[in-house]
Amino acid sequence: MKGKARIKSKNGLPAFWRAALGGLLVLIGASVSAEQSAPPRVYFFHPDTENTPFWGKVYDAMMAAAQDLGVELHGVVSKDNSISVKRSGTELVESLGRNDYLITGYWAVSTAKFIEIAEQRGVRMFVINADFLEEENKELGVPRSRFKKWIGHMYANDEQAGYELADSLINQAVKAGKVSKDGKAHVVALYGGDKSVVSEARDRGLRRRIATSSDSELNVVMSAMWSAESATGVTLQMLNQYPETTVVWAASDSMALGAVEAIESLGKKPGVDIFVGGVDWSDQGIEAVADGVLSASIGGHFLEGAWSLVLMHDYHYGIDFVVDPGVRSMTAMHSVTSDTVKEYKAKLRNPDWSRIDFKQFSKKYNPDLEKYDFSLRALLNAFDQEK
Repeated sequence: MKGKARIKSKNGLPAFWRAALGGLLVLIGASVSAEQSAPPRVYFFHPDTENTPFWGKVYDAMMAAAQDLGVELHGVVSKDNSISVKRSGTELVESLGRNDYLITGYWAVSTAKFIEIAEQRGVRMFVINADFLEEENKELGVPRSRFKKWIGHMYANDEQAGYELADSLINQAVKAGKVSKDGKAHVVALYGGDKSVVSEARDRGLRRRIATSSDSELNVVMSAMWSAESATGVTLQMLNQYPETTVVWAASDSMALGAVEAIESLGKKPGVDIFVGGVDWSDQGIEAVADGVLSASIGGHFLEGAWSLVLMHDYHYGIDFVVDPGVRSMTAMHSVTSDTVKEYKAKLRNPDWSRIDFKQFSKKYNPDLEKYDFSLRALLNAFDQEK
């Protein structure tokens, strides 16, 4: 006697297997749906904010954005040194699961290692704040090429920041008539540290500004290792060697404020005899611009944490940023001077981020939004809108 014939579906699969496959697809679909319906769980790895106030500003803005967007955000702190960063960061990435997201700043060597571990564990990762070393860029490629789980990289245009800082300080010195017998504003500069991608980029911007005009001359560039105390001593050395100096360019606000101490100790007045500026938009830096002690501060890049969170949030819900703004994007920094500090100080010194509804920057919450607008003007306008 012949056995019973199997009933086949239109696609040739037996009914039994078609039912099993259908059930599996339902389970997979339910799993994906459940993952996307649950709030994204994001871990932010950063140095301690007490000793590195810049990262405190980054985290405060991120917390406000996470609350508005419905993101589950966890801050994970490390001491700000290479050994602690490598150990703490490695432990964190190895503890995460496939449904987790990671946002981290850049640290030489360590961040590249985190990307490798995240790829192995299936953890989606976004890097902010700085570009990689040249040799690391060659090895890693761009996000989503060699490492698929490294989904994005956002960093500041530090070279342009260095250029704009130099341009602002030199123009102010020339306008005030603080030039030497050769008709030029003489510049000394403080950079951060050797093999610092950020410091090197800002230094390139400084040198580009000097090279593009005959109104200034760069006398010397010295390292102060990002330290205000070190900057005071180094600035004294430079000013004693080059007494005709009328501009002190610094790669950070903290070093600029250290330079101010040196200038005042020599009986000279910052903002009148010598024009000083830095980068970061630190609270102290903006206050010093308002007081006329610093002549400029360049910043705004502390918002990269909040902007990357917006992109990661939208990505979680199926809205990819691969084209806009792209998997690799640069943020612009902006100058605060005596002409603009009033508005900036009111909104960006100890800012009340609860006044901003970060949902307005998200494509998920604004389906008609064609292009992300992470500009400074958009942010300042957001402070004035009803939440």
